[in-house]
Amino acid sequence: GLARGIDTDAHQVTLHGNGRTIAVLGNGLALHYPPENRKLQDTIPAAGVVVSEFPMTFPPDKSNFPRRNRLIAGLSLGTVVVEADIKSGALITAKLALEQGKEVFAIPGNIFSAYSRGPHLLIKQGAKLVENITDIIEEIGQFRDIIIPPPGLAAVREAELPLLSSEEKDVYQHLTVEPINI
Repeated sequence: GLARGIDTDAHQVTLHGNGRTIAVLGNGLALHYPPENRKLQDTIPAAGVVVSEFPMTFPPDKSNFPRRNRLIAGLSLGTVVVEADIKSGALITAKLALEQGKEVFAIPGNIFSAYSRGPHLLIKQGAKLVENITDIIEEIGQFRDIIIPPPGLAAVREAELPLLSSEEKDVYQHLTVEPINI
């Protein structure tokens, strides 16, 4: 997708790392949705593709997105659910991925967060629990020969930092996996 949040982050990090990415829209290619991702949508074709099954000027509508999600599942080797409430597009995509015989992965989260309910439900239903990138690489055989996992969290953190402003980098350096007071 090209939604706000994790979709945007995934595309940006992929582009920054000279990777290839695919954005599947829930509207026509001539429109930019969400509007704040206009620059990202215009940048992706240089290192990937933006696709849509809708006519060029077809407007975004909430009924378009479940339909779009079947294409996302179809283009993917697997689906990773990071955050999702029980009724979310991510769970629709996971269901469609399972129906298509694709791998489904889930990252557990805070038990008090509504956005952890979806991944936790998927894990209860048999999705592969993801604690790190190796969990995905081991399940999807095509990745074993082409992806070398980073040496550790520090390498991932350093790779992400260039996307941040100076002020954001300063804050980011103080973050840990455990909650901390400001």
